[in-house]
Parts: sequence; structure tokens; C-alpha cells
Amino acid sequence: MSEQARQNHDALQAVLNEQAGAEHYRHKQLQAKRGNSGAADRPCPMEFDESGFPIPQPRNSSFVQRVAELIKPL
Repeated sequence: MSEQARQNHDALQAVLNEQAGAEHYRHKQLQAKRGNSGAADRPCPMEFDESGFPIPQPRNSSFVQRVAELIKPL
């Protein structure tokens, strides 16, 4: 493969990788807007009671609920 062809191939590969990354980002943003970011599947930090048993952790509230709590009047 000539040097020019290799440069063209590398440039094309970079554009395709950038497009794939942008599509992945858009997909993740759409999931976050829908409240389906997969956070429920990820482990949460564990807390334990005095006898050493794990305490169930509450699910994280959605972004909209957190913002509403911040802006509600006292």
C-alpha cells in the first residue's frame, strides 16, 4: 500500500471512529433522557448495620425528581 493510500485509509478510519463515538454518545444521552441509563444494573456502595448485615440501598431518583427537590420552595 502506498503512503498516500495509507494516509487516506487512516483518515477514513478516524472519521468512521468519530462517527461511531458520536452515535454512541447520542444513544447514551437518549437513554439518560428516558431514565433508562442502566444505573439500576450497576452496583451501589454497600452500607452495613451494627451486626454486619448489608442495608438495602434506595434507588437513585431520576434527574427530574432531584432538580424538583432542589427548586421547590421551603
